[in-house]
This record gives sequence, structure tokens and C-alpha cells, in this order.
Amino acid sequence: MAGAAVLRRGGPASARRPVGVLAFWLVRGLAEGEPLRPLWNAAWSSVYASGLAAAVTALAALPVAILSVRFRGRISGLVEKTTYLGYALPGIVLALSLVFFGANYAPWAYQTLGLLVFAYAVHFLPQAVGASRSALLQVKPSVEEAARGLGRGPVRVAATITAPLAGSGVVAGAALVFLTTMKELPATLLLGPTGFETLATRIWSATGDAFFARAAAPALLLIGISAVPLYLLVIRERAK
Repeated sequence: MAGAAVLRRGGPASARRPVGVLAFWLVRGLAEGEPLRPLWNAAWSSVYASGLAAAVTALAALPVAILSVRFRGRISGLVEKTTYLGYALPGIVLALSLVFFGANYAPWAYQTLGLLVFAYAVHFLPQAVGASRSALLQVKPSVEEAARGLGRGPVRVAATITAPLAGSGVVAGAALVFLTTMKELPATLLLGPTGFETLATRIWSATGDAFFARAAAPALLLIGISAVPLYLLVIRERAK
């Protein structure tokens, strides 16, 4: 409580910054005997689930981006716009709908990592589509036409020419999905397997009981891990 009073009064300059606040609570907790609990399992679960979601979403976004850029029309436009439906829904609504579906129609998939990754992919697909689409717009169609003139089919051209040239956008989209999935809470709480704990759920559990010192360590680790995809996004932006 004293720490909260310090923050309300303004406190030290470092305590007014987000990372400074977390460091303040971590040091305060350790000084008062708060044990530093192992976070490796929660960190691995966060990275593993977010990595799977990023890969699945990036692969699912590529054909949608190719369709919308190279085959413009009503159907391709409708397909692209449909991907935004999952992003428009609040995470809690999407998670509850999948809970209902899994519990009633697919009990074999309920509370599995596969269903959780599917929820992540549906929710964050537009992020990957937007990044891939931006990269594809910079690829000259003449390169693909030359490959087709040499006898390659559309699928092979997409796999060997289009995808590698748009690789930076695909990677950026995957990094963005990874970044947002790391902190996703409603879907993780409702759809995660039994005993599945991530850094986000660890933070939520600690702060829900007002144990801010206990939440500081996983929060700082979450920031550190999230800095990696953020760095990739910044490097890509500077390279333009």
C-alpha cells in the first residue's frame, strides 16, 4: 500500500514509467521476502503458443493476400473483408463462441492447444493479411508473368516466386501476430488446456489478488520477450 501511495503522489521519476513501476514492485517484493517464482514454464508456454499462432496465421494470410492483390474482384474483396470479422469481434466473444462449439460439437478439440491456436489465428488474421498485402503490392507482376511464360503453374509461381519476394511482409505479419498473441488473455483463459499457464495469465492471476510485487517479474519478462518481434518490425520499417 505504501508503494501505491508513492505512485499516487508522483514518486521517483523512474516509478512514473511503466518499466520503472514494474522494477519498483519487483525490488519492493524481493525486499519484503516475496519469493521469485520460476517463470520458465509460463514463458515457454507463451512463446510456444504465440509462435504456433504466428506461423499458422502467416501461412493462412498469404493466399488471402495473393488473391486480393493479384486477382482483384468482388470475390477476392469479399474474402479479404471476411478475415476482418474475427478481428472486429471482442476476444471474449470469440472465445465464448469457440467454447460453445467445442463443448457441444467438438469435445475432442475442447481445451486443446489446437483450438487455442485456431482462436488466435482467427482473431489476428487481418494483421498478417495487411502486412503480406503491403509487401505483395511492391512485387512487380511482370516477374510472376515471366515465370508463367517459362511453364510454371500458378501454385508453383506463388510458392517459388511470390512468397519469397513477399517474405519480409510475411515475417512482419508473423511478428505482429506473435506480439499481440503474447498478451492475449480472454482466449487463453477460456480455451487453454487444463493447467496451461502463460505469462499473461500469471500476471492476471497475481494482479487479480492485488499481488503487484508477484506480477512484476512475469510482466518484465513479457516485455523482454515481446521486444524481439517489436525489434523486427522496427528494423523492417527503417529498411523501407
